[in-house]
Parts: sequence; structure tokens; C-alpha cells
Amino acid sequence: MRSLAGVLKTRRASSAGEPITWTLQSTGLEDFQLFDVRAGSDGNWVAVGLYHTAPKDFPALVINDTINPTDAWTSKTLSYSGSREIYTVDFDGVNWCISMTKTYHNSWSIYTTTNPYNAWIENRTSLLHDTPSKLRYLNGIFLGAFHSYSTYVTTNPDGWWRNEQKPFVTQPAKDFAYGDGYWVTIGHGSLNISYTMDPYGSWSVPYETFDFTVNSIAYGNGYWVIVGYNGKIATCYGNPTGTWSVTTIPGDDQLMSVYFANNAWVITSGWNGRIFTCGLSPNGPWTERFSGTPTTYFNSVYYYNGYWVAVGYSRIDSVLTGIIATAVPGV
Repeated sequence: MRSLAGVLKTRRASSAGEPITWTLQSTGLEDFQLFDVRAGSDGNWVAVGLYHTAPKDFPALVINDTINPTDAWTSKTLSYSGSREIYTVDFDGVNWCISMTKTYHNSWSIYTTTNPYNAWIENRTSLLHDTPSKLRYLNGIFLGAFHSYSTYVTTNPDGWWRNEQKPFVTQPAKDFAYGDGYWVTIGHGSLNISYTMDPYGSWSVPYETFDFTVNSIAYGNGYWVIVGYNGKIATCYGNPTGTWSVTTIPGDDQLMSVYFANNAWVITSGWNGRIFTCGLSPNGPWTERFSGTPTTYFNSVYYYNGYWVAVGYSRIDSVLTGIIATAVPGV
């Protein structure tokens, strides 16, 4: 396996609070793709994805059991019957929760555990024929976005997941964010935003049309931020039904993930494997802090307890390798 140390570069600048210097962790995760990452108050960092191996693919977990994500990560594959891949993970303070696709009937299952190193228990109450795109725990509620266009919600991931109104009638939701009493979701198609003030109730009629494919949404410091293809960033201050402004990061990147924490915004990209930051206002300027290659992909970014972590994968000489980059605020 080739090292990425000579491929990825860092850029230094002085900016209080923003994570400036990103360091690529030595993972050894050959044949892995990592799609999502979260950290919990139990001291664990968990990244999820897919492990490619003959004769079939297996869902994969990569776990760090200390509060310091620069320490060693441990890989764990889950070979449950019919399982294929894990796209998303989150933690509610007690339970770790993943949604795992199945190879049969285009179905999915929720799996939970209180310790990611131990067995993951399938929630057999809510076995559904659907494919997950995102699972998020926001303000006391788990929300799941699925390719059937439905949104599932619960306060107990081991119990029943209710199939609520479809925010987008003809398209799947892709991500969720919560702020100032609003749960907001984004979707493909001609109308990109829907919101609710009660996830067990109805969602708004979709509104706002962007000229790009949306991938991720976050809320912080009074701002809503959506990122997507062609380096596009949409921002709105205050009520999510307000005015949205769209700017572009040079480079035509496929922006995959956005997150706000510790007075800083961070965006990661696919294709070129770049990481961008800015301060309290997402209206910029945005600074490139990390630069990869056209075959480097960062799919998710998260902040917890003094550390930023971005996860994804690289493709070098037809070999997929899971990658993890870390940074601390202001350094």
C-alpha cells in the first residue's frame, strides 16, 4: 500500500479558532471507503463505510476508543447476513446507531450498540425495504433520510421508527440540520429545502431552487449553510425561509460535507480532496487548508472535544485506501 504522506499537502496561516494544519493519520485501511464520522461522550470516535474484499463487500467500522483521534484507529468488519455497507452513523449519548444496507430486496436495517467494539444488535422492529442516505441525531430525535423519499423519526433507535411525511414528493432527502427550533432537510431536484418545527408532524412545501446538486447542510452562529457540486455554497441567516445567497469556491470541487463548531466553519470536498475553513461568518473568505489529488475524497467532517476529523478514501493505482485527517483549532 502506498503512503499518502507525499501526496497531500497542508497550508498554514494565522487564524484563531479555525483548524489550519491538517494531518493525515496512518490508517493502513487498504480496500476501505469511509463515508461518515461521529464522536461520542463515551470517548469513542467511529467512522463507517465499506470494506472491499473477495468474494463480497462487507460493512466496515473504524473505531478510536480515546478522546484523541490522532491515536490509533481499529478496523472492524460486520458480516451480518446480507449486509453490504454503512453510509452513516450517529450517537445519542447512550446508543451508537448505524443504518446498514442489505443485498436483498433493497432493504435496510438499523443496528445499535452501547459499545462500538461489541456486537451490534439489529432493530427487528423496523425492518424496511428502503435504502438510507443519512442518519442524524438532532435535538433529541433521530431522523433518517431514505431513497424512497420518506423520512423516519424516533427518540429510541432500538424501538419503532415512524414513517413520516415525505419532505420531497419526487426526490429523496439527503441530509438534516437543526437550529433555532427548525429541523431542515435538503434534497435533489428542482426544489431543494424543506423544514419542520415538529419532525413527528408535517414538513413544509419544498422551496428554494439552486443551480447545483446539494450534498450537506449545517447550522451554526445563526447561519444555515448548504454545500454541493461545482464548489457551490448557499448561506442564509436567521429563519431558513429567508434569503439564500450562493457563492463559489474556485476549483469546481464536489463539496461533500459542512460543519460548524468552536467558532469555525469547515467544508470537505471529493474529487480533489480539499478542506476549506472560515471564521464565524460562512460568507467568507474561505481558505484552503488541505489539498489532495483528483483521486482523494473527503466525505464527512466532524468536531468534538478539541479535535476536527475528516474521513474519506483515496484511489492510487486502483487501490482504495481509507483516509482520516485530523486538526485542532487555531493551529
